[in-house]
Formats: sequence, structure tokens, C-alpha cells
Amino acid sequence: MQNFWNKFKGNQATGVDSNYLIGLGLALVVVITLWWTPLLFPFRIFTTTVHEASHALAAVVTGGQVTCFEVETSGAGLTCTRGGWGFLISSAGYLGSTILGGLMLIGAKNQRGRRNLLYALTVGVVLVLLFFALNIFSLFAGGVQRDFLTLALVGLVAAIFGLVAYKGPDLLVTFFVYVTALLSTLYAVFDLITLVTINAGNNNIHNDARNLEYYTGIPALFWAVLWSLLTALILWQTFRVIIRRRQGKGPAFFGSKGSKPGKGTKSAFDSFDELKRR
Repeated sequence: MQNFWNKFKGNQATGVDSNYLIGLGLALVVVITLWWTPLLFPFRIFTTTVHEASHALAAVVTGGQVTCFEVETSGAGLTCTRGGWGFLISSAGYLGSTILGGLMLIGAKNQRGRRNLLYALTVGVVLVLLFFALNIFSLFAGGVQRDFLTLALVGLVAAIFGLVAYKGPDLLVTFFVYVTALLSTLYAVFDLITLVTINAGNNNIHNDARNLEYYTGIPALFWAVLWSLLTALILWQTFRVIIRRRQGKGPAFFGSKGSKPGKGTKSAFDSFDELKRR
């Protein structure tokens, strides 16, 4: 059992790490077999939140305003915006989810940084709750909708992630990071496949690709296929980074200088936790 545990949470800062790949493989089995079970409910809400937050962030960055931000228990979501660059806003949802998932897969490779990564995700969810779901800058402004179910769901995700980051054992932290990273990437991939299928037919179902068709006059199917290709490119580059040996020395992603693989029953992450408790 100890050997299995070491394999699951093991890490190497350089080269292909078989322990890391084994951990991802186990997490992938969990994601595929338990996708629609209550166990993965917080993770599904997280991925929807990331998708909608990507739309909202693109709107704000391009000078627009978020007028509604909704996440449903089914995993559906809606972001309403006013102003901003519609092209970027519509494209940001799937591409944002894929980019975050890719960065998480890279960050998860560093054993010492997984807890810090989970803390960072918690902070990110809290910021989404405050600035998009609650929209604190427009508390007394007209034309802004707030959904109490969304506030509860996003708040629940922030609470769960924060509690695990603060009190969870290393194995649980590793599980959370792996599953969240995989769901973020797979959510984008599977949704894009569905998007291509929907837009290949003659229907008027509202989706991000239809929005771009409205803005540009170019068929929605073109945008769905283009996003799928860009997503595949992002994932390909992500896995290239994961398996590539780091050249030279320096701190690892979300880690600290001198990160080395764990040895025996004491891993680098265990030592880091002990140092923090002193």
C-alpha cells in the first residue's frame, strides 16, 4: 500500500515522471466512470464557473460589463454582457477552460506546489464570486441580475477547495488537483465535440459559435471546428511541456528552489509541510 501511495503522489521536476502519469491515469478513470455522480459535482460546477468566468473576464478586459452570471446544478451556465469585443467574449469560454486545465496539468507535476495550486484556485473562485456572481462594483446599479443559486454554488466550491487546501491530507490534495485539471480540459474537449455536432445540423440552438456567426457572418460550424483545433493545439503543447526535460536550474512551477523527487517515506512535500508547521 505504501508503494502505491508513493507512486500516486510522487514527483520528478525533470523528465517524464511515471508516477505523475500513473496518478493522472487513476484520476482519469475516476473522471470517466464517475462523471455524473455526486462525487464530482463540485468539480463540474468549477468547470462551468471557469467557462463562464472566461466570458466575463474577456468582456471586462475589452471594456464591457457583466450584467448576469449564472451557474446551474445541471452544469449549464450563462453570462450576459454589455459592450466589449464580442469576438473575444464568445471565444473565451472554451479556450479559457482549456488553457487553465493545461496550466493545472503542468502545475500538478510539481508535488510541492499542488497545495499552493489548490489555494490559488480557491482565491480565483472567490474573486469570481465577488466580481462576477455578486458583481460588487454594481451592487446598487440598475440592469444587473444576481442569481442566488449561483452565489450558493460558487460559494460552495470555494469553501470545499479552500478546506481541502488548508486541512486535507496530501493524497486528497493531489486527487483534487488532478481531477480538476482533467475535468477542465475534458469539459472543453467534450463540449466542443458536442458543439461541432450541433452546428453541423440546421438548427438554431443558442451557443457560443452561434454568437460568433451573428458577429461575423461566418457559419457557426467554422468557429466550432476552429476552437476544436486550437484546443487540440493547446493540449498538445501542454503535454510537450509536461514530458520535456527542464533545462538548467530554477524553481519549478508553483514550487520552490531545489525541488527534488521524494525519497523513501519522506517526500519533498511532507518536508515542506513540516517546515510550515514549525
